[in-house]
Amino acid sequence: MLGFLANKKIPLITKIRRAFHILESHYTWAVWAIIVTFIAPLPLIFGGGIFRQMTIGYNLPSVSAALFRISLATLFICMLISMKLLPPRPKDVKPKERLIMVTQWLLAPAIAAFIGSIPAIDAQTRLMFGQYMQFHVTEKTRKNPLH
Repeated sequence: MLGFLANKKIPLITKIRRAFHILESHYTWAVWAIIVTFIAPLPLIFGGGIFRQMTIGYNLPSVSAALFRISLATLFICMLISMKLLPPRPKDVKPKERLIMVTQWLLAPAIAAFIGSIPAIDAQTRLMFGQYMQFHVTEKTRKNPLH
């Protein structure tokens, strides 16, 4: 991106458009789960009546609700399968620990969204500041090579 920003032959509007496309396409892929969960409702909250009258403002709640319903259904299916595959609870384990396990399942989507996004955000931020990660191949040898 820095290469074409310094180029004087490319028009400014083209530079801005390409820079935005690079930033948008390379950075938002890492944070889509966070965007859908936390930022998608913000236009409805702060957009007022005008936004709600637009087609996207009218459809946004139903589309996001459908996505969340589908993901919640799959979460419950995975949780039930996990519970059924577990052996019977030993007598020394308290029933409270089963509640803790259910709570862990309910927190899994939010935690997975953040933990899944952190490496991608870190990689994109390093790339943006020019701190490239390097990969060094080590030489492989054997003590007793097969003939």
